[in-house]
Amino acid sequence: MKGAGLRLERRTLDHMSPENKELQRLAVYTGLISAIAVMLVVPVYLGHLLDEYWGTDPWMMLVGLFVGCIATFFELFWLLKRDRD
Repeated sequence: MKGAGLRLERRTLDHMSPENKELQRLAVYTGLISAIAVMLVVPVYLGHLLDEYWGTDPWMMLVGLFVGCIATFFELFWLLKRDRD
C-alpha cells in the first residue's frame, strides 16, 4: 500500500478558500488515520486467527503486530519523504 494517495498538493491548496483547505486537510488526515488503523488491525487479527488454528497463542498475533508496525512505519516514512520532495 504505497502512499495511498494522501499527499496534499500545494498548488491546489493555494487557490482554495480557507474552509475548503481545512476540509481537504481533514479528509487527508482521516484517510491517513484509517490507513494506519487498517495496517495495524488486519495483521494482528490474522495472527490471532492463525494462533487459534495452530494453537500457538500469542506468537502469531505478536508477529502480526510486528508486521503491522513495520508496515505503518514504512508507509509514514514514505509519505513524509514524498511530501518533502
